[in-house]
Amino acid sequence: MPLLSIDTFPDYQLIVWEMDESLIDMQRIIPTQEFKKIDTNTRLEKRKIEKFGQYLLLKSMGIAHSEVQYEQNGKPLLISGKHISFTHSGNLSAMLISDSNCGIDLEIQSDKILRIVSKFISPKEREIMKEKENIFWAWSIKEVVFKYFGERVLFKDHITILEINKELKKAIVEYDGFHGKGYFEIKIDRIKNYYLAYTNSFTSK
Repeated sequence: MPLLSIDTFPDYQLIVWEMDESLIDMQRIIPTQEFKKIDTNTRLEKRKIEKFGQYLLLKSMGIAHSEVQYEQNGKPLLISGKHISFTHSGNLSAMLISDSNCGIDLEIQSDKILRIVSKFISPKEREIMKEKENIFWAWSIKEVVFKYFGERVLFKDHITILEINKELKKAIVEYDGFHGKGYFEIKIDRIKNYYLAYTNSFTSK
């Protein structure tokens, strides 16, 4: 499981790993009791690999898997009070640890996103989406907003992408929904053929 990057900033840490291990390899790496716990409680193989990836990401930062708690809406939180968010796509896994609420998403480029554009892009965003790559960014960006709140977020109705600036590696997003009104500044980056987006910055109106 080679490390791709660890970025440390005053208020957050971002860790990205490339997972090239099979379930058999992971069984050798992860302590038996922890492996059995994840293996028994998770049915789908894809989901098991995601869970094992989380375990190894946490371990790389000296955090035990048992230190992660889950709120009623499924949003993870460290018992230390730090906020945490996970993402997995293809063979990449990533984790964001922050002093404040946060969300992260990683998406491999896939034409299936192009087929559902009408489900998550609003008429107000069509001008920005004329650039095809921005459609892939949009899905990941809106996933980040959903993960930030954890529930009751409608991609098309509640989230409006105002700007995607690939040079500055950021997007400006307006949110107007169940959780109030405000703006996100979301950081974006490309890793191989993946789109990465993450934030811990929301300003209420």
